[in-house]
Amino acid sequence: MARPAAALERLILRLEEEGRALRAGRIALLAAAAGPAAAETEALLAGLARPLPEAAGLARLRRLAAENATLLAAAAEGIRDARARLLARAAAVAGTTTYDVRGRARPLAATAAGRLERRA
Repeated sequence: MARPAAALERLILRLEEEGRALRAGRIALLAAAAGPAAAETEALLAGLARPLPEAAGLARLRRLAAENATLLAAAAEGIRDARARLLARAAAVAGTTTYDVRGRARPLAATAAGRLERRA
């Protein structure tokens, strides 16, 4: 088990690395490292138990964790927004249904180039 000061420093370094990755938009890098990083983080957190590290170090750790939580929430929102735009575009490309003067449904299909076809 790591000494508290060493465990604290490793956790701070990990949070700083995660913050840099989030700011750079390297979400895939974070996802790939999630499993191994989680196990190591758990071990490091256990190393903080006794004796407790200095208060300044714990405050820095808390601040970095809060910053990363904000960055993760913003990244998740951005991913949701991008997904919604992609789904809307896919729906538009798949075509739209219109109705003629008799109320019959007619597909208004997109062409292969992604443009709507014109009908007279």
